Parts: sequence; C-alpha cells; structure tokens
Amino acid sequence: FTRTPHPNHPEVSIFSNLKENGEFIGNPPEDGTWHSDFFYHRDTAAGSMFYAKQVPPEKGDTHFASMTAAYAALPEEKKAEIDRLRCNYSLIRDLAIVWPDRPVPTPEQQAATPDVKHPIVRTHPDTGKKALFLGFRGTDAAEMENMPIEDGRRLLDELREFATAPRFVYTHQWKTGDVMFWDNRCTLHRATMFDVDKYDRLCYRVTVKSE
Repeated sequence: FTRTPHPNHPEVSIFSNLKENGEFIGNPPEDGTWHSDFFYHRDTAAGSMFYAKQVPPEKGDTHFASMTAAYAALPEEKKAEIDRLRCNYSLIRDLAIVWPDRPVPTPEQQAATPDVKHPIVRTHPDTGKKALFLGFRGTDAAEMENMPIEDGRRLLDELREFATAPRFVYTHQWKTGDVMFWDNRCTLHRATMFDVDKYDRLCYRVTVKSE
C-alpha cells in the first residue's frame, strides 16, 4: 500500500507536498492520528527512519508518545486487566475510515493483508520492559478479542487518551537535514500540518521489519 515509493529505491517511501504533472510525488501532508507503523502486519515494524531533506521553517512537527512510560504509569489493577488482552486489527476497515477517498483495495491486496491479532501489552525484546501496543489509527477498525465490540473500543479509546497525555509525549520540530529513528515497538507517533501553499516539504522514510 505504499503509494509513493522512490523511483530508484522502492523500499523508500516519499512524503512531500511537491507535485509533478499535477500529482503528488509523495504521501501528501496531513494532520495524522496516533499510530505505530505497519501495525496491521503479522510481523510488525521494529523501527522507522525518517530523513527530512526539505522542511518548512514552522509547524509540521511530529509527536512521539512513549508506550513504555505510559504502561509503567498505569494503575496496577489496570495492568492486571489488560496484560493478556489481544486486539484484532483490520487494515481494510482502517483505510476506509481514515482515507475514504482512496481507491478500494483490490481483492489481491485484501488477500495479502488479512486481519491480524496483537497483544496490547508487549515485552520489548531488547529492554525486557513492558509497553502498550496501540497501533491503530481508527478505533472503529479494531476489535478486542473475547470482548463486546463497543466495550473493547471504549477500552482502546481510554488507553489511547491516557498514553498520549503530554507527560508521555516528545514533540520534534524538524530542521532540514534531520534524521529521526524511532522504535515502533514502544512508541506511537502522529504528524501535524503546516502551510502547504506557502512551504515545500520533501522527506524519505524506510521501515525496518520486526524480529
């Protein structure tokens, strides 16, 4: 579903408001929702590397939320409640909710990205610390396992609101030449908008598969 791969390096995604022949050369800017990259795959992303080749001098920041710190701050009874819960994620439903204007995925694309289940609490393989894993964009595209749908979505909304509180968030103000590498196994992130009519942006991203 990478719509804008680099023409010479298909593993590299382009993020830009620049256009050629009236079409964006990269994923256009947007006010993003909190998510973890490639949460909808069975093998989720370990890390993402983002290179800011050209960025606006103001706005267009990216927020990062620490899921390790958020989990550690949960009351013990809440940890006990969620420690063994799993969530079912649907990329197809997520796309329809978040980007309703995009073309409907083909049957081949749908078959290649079936629904997946992930625990909402994961132990990081390197640090050994527990972290929340709340990879969704649209809550309506996710369903908690063995829980009524509305109850599960309320729980996800509650956890997301808690985990993205300002005390857990770092805001990165991009400068030209910045390279950011983040760990998708223990963070959420979201993009913010800038004046696309006034400024140009050209960035590249590579995502690393999980172990």
